[in-house]
Amino acid sequence: MARDGGVKMPVFQLLIYPVTDFSKDYASYQEFTNAKPLNTAALKWFGMYYLRNDADKTNPRASVLLTPSLKGLPPTLVGNGRNRPAT
Repeated sequence: MARDGGVKMPVFQLLIYPVTDFSKDYASYQEFTNAKPLNTAALKWFGMYYLRNDADKTNPRASVLLTPSLKGLPPTLVGNGRNRPAT
């Protein structure tokens, strides 16, 4: 929103377990149903408070994977719990 509105943007983003697409249920919702710290029920609960209605699920501001371009956004580090140090 800041980029598109010409507002000063953050210089960096740190995203921990971000939901990047609310538009559909992925296989990972089944695979990690009981995962810790975030399970499928918790993700859906947060989504219920984050989205105003079902139409927001396909809004690129909520579902960043549907954004036509991420060009011009600040550097971003995504923590997804699967990052492991090299051995």
